[in-house]
Amino acid sequence: LEGGFDRLQEEDYNFRIDNKSVDESRKLLEQFNYMIEELNQRNAMRPFVSDAANHLFKIMSQGKQFVESNGAVLFSDIRSFTSISESYTAEEIVEMLNAYFTLWQDVVYKHGGIIDRFEGDAISVVFLEEVHDDYIHRAIRTAAEFRAKLPDFNMSRKEQNKFGIENGIGIAQSMVSFAIVGTEEKQEFFIYGDAPESAEHLEAISKVGIYTNVMVDKSVYDATHELFEFETLQLAEVEAETIYELKQLKFYE
Repeated sequence: LEGGFDRLQEEDYNFRIDNKSVDESRKLLEQFNYMIEELNQRNAMRPFVSDAANHLFKIMSQGKQFVESNGAVLFSDIRSFTSISESYTAEEIVEMLNAYFTLWQDVVYKHGGIIDRFEGDAISVVFLEEVHDDYIHRAIRTAAEFRAKLPDFNMSRKEQNKFGIENGIGIAQSMVSFAIVGTEEKQEFFIYGDAPESAEHLEAISKVGIYTNVMVDKSVYDATHELFEFETLQLAEVEAETIYELKQLKFYE
């Protein structure tokens, strides 16, 4: 058992103890091997969870109910999704959404974000200072890279005689709290603070964008304008509110 726990500390989940003993220790050895098998199955699921989420899980496994941190929230949804849903079959819509969200997942995980939720055609992603000091820059790079990849995504679909899509993105920054809520059977991420609502508001405004359809709030602009180029928009539709649109997509690498 001592040797087994040493291997476990090294995250060797393929190790098993010989449990052919016939004495009273046999059941204990069997239980150890069962525990290792369960851990091995959970370890196999790691590629489906971002490193950032794993980092937060470790923090919360130490007894914390939630994590408070400065955060940048990215929100995006598909343009005219209601009209699209009325024009194509359920199978076609589901196939498109699966491909669309897979692309999002690849880009988000590359830049260290955590997918908060998929909701219909929308996605909400959070980047936390608790995980990365440059969390705001990572949010911008994620948005820029996804928007840069979207034309190729649509071209590939067109070659398969499938419909294309368009989207908008809003990014806002605030103090946020990250928690896991639910029951023993079903749990979900829960992000709350000002940024989620602000990011959704900015995404709605992105419909008037003329460059990249990536809109950010003032705090994101202040933190990143030396590296990224923005256009300042003063929109009558949102009264005196100043909105900033990312002008180019070339900074995502």
